[in-house]
Amino acid sequence: MSQSSVVSPQSSFLLPDEEARRRAVAELNTTFLVEAGAGTGKTSVLLQRLLALVRSGRSQLERIAAITFTEKAAGELRGRLRAEIDTTLASSLSEEERHNLREARGQLERAQISTVHAFCAALLRERPVEARVDPDFTVLDEFGASLLRGETWHEWLAQEMDRSPDVLKQALRAGVTLTHLETLRDFVVEHRDCLSLLPAPVEVRLPEFRVTLRNCLAKLSVLSASCVNEADRALAQINALGALIPIDEDDSLWERFLLRDLPLNIKVGAKTNWKPTATLDEVRALFGQVGDAYTQARTAAFHNLSVGLTRWLDGYLRAYQEKKRERSALDFVDLLLLTRNLLKHDLDVRRYCQWKFHFLLIDEFQDTDPLQAEIIFFLAEREPRASDWTAVTLQPGKLFLVGDPQQSIYRFRRADLEVYAQARLVITRQGEVLSLAANFRTRAPALAWINETFTREFGSAGADQPPYCPLAAARPEGTNREVIVLPVPEVPANASREEVRRAEARTVVAFWHATTWTCGKDKL
Repeated sequence: MSQSSVVSPQSSFLLPDEEARRRAVAELNTTFLVEAGAGTGKTSVLLQRLLALVRSGRSQLERIAAITFTEKAAGELRGRLRAEIDTTLASSLSEEERHNLREARGQLERAQISTVHAFCAALLRERPVEARVDPDFTVLDEFGASLLRGETWHEWLAQEMDRSPDVLKQALRAGVTLTHLETLRDFVVEHRDCLSLLPAPVEVRLPEFRVTLRNCLAKLSVLSASCVNEADRALAQINALGALIPIDEDDSLWERFLLRDLPLNIKVGAKTNWKPTATLDEVRALFGQVGDAYTQARTAAFHNLSVGLTRWLDGYLRAYQEKKRERSALDFVDLLLLTRNLLKHDLDVRRYCQWKFHFLLIDEFQDTDPLQAEIIFFLAEREPRASDWTAVTLQPGKLFLVGDPQQSIYRFRRADLEVYAQARLVITRQGEVLSLAANFRTRAPALAWINETFTREFGSAGADQPPYCPLAAARPEGTNREVIVLPVPEVPANASREEVRRAEARTVVAFWHATTWTCGKDKL
């Protein structure tokens, strides 16, 4: 079987990225990051490299870890590998290749083709003493973890309500709702390994803030005498400020003032209502000073409130950890955190795991979070030495990553494109980045429009957004059709997704009726 037929079975012509596909499958001593857009067959390339590793005898299947993002994808990858092995066994092979593939098929069910969480669970169960876990621990899936978090939350929050800590009272006065607290709670749970990076509170400087506001208000009161129309909005704003600003020196009153919205418009008022008219310019300048002082102090106050609430929720985190300990259960973040700690701090265990897995193939790498990146790169290290994953010396060819930074959609699951960029830099220095552009899914007319549109849209998205990489049609057959862009009538900015979809549907139906009436159905 030719290498070309392996990587591009749908094509009898040379693909624009044929050489990159060949190298990704054939060069087993080179570390690669393969960047590939939607429909380019990037998972197929990973599968063919995996097949090449076992077929050539470079490794037994049970000594290879193939990691993908979901259990469904892992099951599909295992099934596709089985089919590829059976197909290849039916072809012309050397005795050694046939032996290697038969051995791989016998190891298929116990092969480490899984999600990263299942992979970490297997490592922890193999070294429970060093990881300090119960070897019979259960893994909480997202639903089970959510139920346990909710149970712990209700019990812990009831106790805290009775205790009534100052930070909770301050948050409630600031308009923080129970939903807000639950959102912050979930964030703290998901990022529990980062709490040591929590910034310190900052000084609010209430005395200076009080002096600034009172001085400005005193000047505004004097200037208000120059207003000749009591209905002027600038005059009304001066009066409103006087009513809002606390009279007493009590810090708690001023903190409450900072935590409420201050309706302030620095362009309010009409010059015809002020004599002389230049007085309104002075009034507006003072409004600006009040706004600047308020924004600076308010920002500091909310920073401190956020830090205080996060530290307060550390108590909830301890309660949640205790609930899991009682049940001998670990959630997904536990699996990652414990495995990272084990590999980072126990070099003997890291050496053993490096020995156990000859090759690591990672699909959907754009959705990798910081802990996963540490685990992967520590395992791919030549010798267990580095204390930082970005400083590892990689074993050539051991690591093979496939991803598309334009498809990173799981930021809520800790996926971080900055981690992807760091990993890309490590690979660039010690291996190579390959790009796949041939798209097997979309025909040329649609792809031309997609390339034109996405290049324009991604170009204006800012520095944080990876640039769009145009795709090339691997299906050259014509369709005698063109892409028609239908402008959807404007919908409200706050429209729901369902309302937008209905507007799109109405636009398509209207176009269909208009075209049918003009051309007839047989012309479409």
